[in-house]
Amino acid sequence: MNEEIDLNSIFTLLRKVWVYLLAAAVVFAAAGSAVSYFLISPKYQSSATMIVNSTVRDNNDSDITYTEINASTMLVDVYAQVIKSEQVLAPVCEKVNSQYGYDLDPDKLVESIAVTPVENTPVMKITVTDLDPNHAKQIAEAIIELAPPRIVDAIEASSCKVISQPQFNGKPVSPSIPRNAVIAALIGVVLCFVFFFLRQMMDNTIKEAEDITSRLGLPALGVIPEANELSKRGGSYDGKYGYGYGYYGHSGKSSKHSSHKSNAGRGK
Repeated sequence: MNEEIDLNSIFTLLRKVWVYLLAAAVVFAAAGSAVSYFLISPKYQSSATMIVNSTVRDNNDSDITYTEINASTMLVDVYAQVIKSEQVLAPVCEKVNSQYGYDLDPDKLVESIAVTPVENTPVMKITVTDLDPNHAKQIAEAIIELAPPRIVDAIEASSCKVISQPQFNGKPVSPSIPRNAVIAALIGVVLCFVFFFLRQMMDNTIKEAEDITSRLGLPALGVIPEANELSKRGGSYDGKYGYGYGYYGHSGKSSKHSSHKSNAGRGK
């Protein structure tokens, strides 16, 4: 039996189950917040910025042209590849391992480093992410110390200078508890709605007279009222069989009492 899915049926379903959707959103949001707070380890970042001038100019020429700035900007991706290469990360790992007792290797360290351009300029931002804010700062310091001469040598740039030093940031950047709570709430709402939607689609029972016309294409000839509805409208209700007729409950009692009174009068 094929049923048409229209917007009216969806809106009707939403009106019926909105309380369950709200409850699912609250429960999933609380669960997402709890998982983010208790089960996911926080991560910290430390960032520094450097600028690279890729054009080798004469010593007498001190003016930087727009073409040179544009060329340096377009080469930020090249600088990033140099920084994340074995040529730079191998000495960085050697330095932090010997100085701070870390156990880092270039393949592991490259996953925690991001190099991005700053607003389409020759300035690049080097960000190190780690579970310990001290580790992130120390690794970033080692990178900006060892990377500039290797960048200049690799791409034959004229200079590579550090603009800002890495700072200690004790505030975690992830996980974001509010964002995870919102995502979890949306997932809960979607799952709850899909459950009720599939339940409605697989329900083939007839609940109202309109279902006969919409599902079977047949007209409804009449509606049989329930026994309690009949009793509310003035009919009697037999507790043993669940049905009755007339006003047996009231008329029977009145006739019984009247018969006793008549017999008592005759005895007198």
